[in-house]
Amino acid sequence: MNGIIYKTTNLINGKIYIGQHSTNDKNYLGSGVRLFSAIKKYGKQNFIRETLKECKTQKELDAFEQVYIKRYNSINEEFGYNILTGTANKFGSGSPALLPDIKVKMSIAMQERLKSGWKPKHYLTEEHYKAHSEFMKEYFKTHDQHNKGKKIEKEKHAMYGKKHSLETKNKMSLNHADFSGKNNPMYGIKICGDKNPAFGKKWITNGKENKYIDKDDDIPFGFRKGVTRGIIKI
Repeated sequence: MNGIIYKTTNLINGKIYIGQHSTNDKNYLGSGVRLFSAIKKYGKQNFIRETLKECKTQKELDAFEQVYIKRYNSINEEFGYNILTGTANKFGSGSPALLPDIKVKMSIAMQERLKSGWKPKHYLTEEHYKAHSEFMKEYFKTHDQHNKGKKIEKEKHAMYGKKHSLETKNKMSLNHADFSGKNNPMYGIKICGDKNPAFGKKWITNGKENKYIDKDDDIPFGFRKGVTRGIIKI
């Protein structure tokens, strides 16, 4: 025997899960995502497992798993906990979440959960973010930023060699604030002379860092007038 096709039943609501396993150990109830959540909710003691068929080969396991999932309609959320109509490509080949149609279903389900007010277990509140922000402000009063004066090699950039999909570009475009014309906070405002924040100032650099100083101040030793491109401005 290569393995078995089994059925796990929730004794409280009658929902079932169909799966395949290499042993006949009834302590193993299954590893489906929906099943796992249900066991966590109702308790393992409220589930039983029974063997539906013993199979001699992996092909038999894959075939009969599909047969029983269809027979019991366990992919229907009203009756069961299965997500797929069978194995993902091959037994043990990977997570069902990697399949395109499952990705879409999971994305829609997550959006609905978030709309209903659901928060992840380790969700940080606004108070947490505020406290962290204040801590970092105090920290950098006595510590330098780890990337100060450093350039990130393009090959190490997260998007190096990648392109945004058309769908992502459209989402970015829709979510981007419109600052054109009258929507621009500086619309109709003229900044000149002493109203310009750069009035009476000048840039200096030593090749590693850029500084903004008063126009009449002497340039420190090792610095020159101007800026060095590609480094953090301070």
